[in-house]
Amino acid sequence: MVAWPKGGPSELKQKLDEEGSKCSILSKHQQFVEHCCMRCCSPFTFLVNTKRQCGDCKFNVCKSWLLPEA
Repeated sequence: MVAWPKGGPSELKQKLDEEGSKCSILSKHQQFVEHCCMRCCSPFTFLVNTKRQCGDCKFNVCKSWLLPEA
């Protein structure tokens, strides 16, 4: 059984729409795309917070946003 967030499916859809808008705006800034995680906006570092490309959205994300592969 799926546990919906507090506001139900409509709130989840709204959050997904907001996330898409954020990515759309930030992706236009090449400097940001190269140096920060597209999901949480944290800066990439050489050892601690390395960037990886998301297989779904193709943006650079930090390792905390990658889903474990099955």
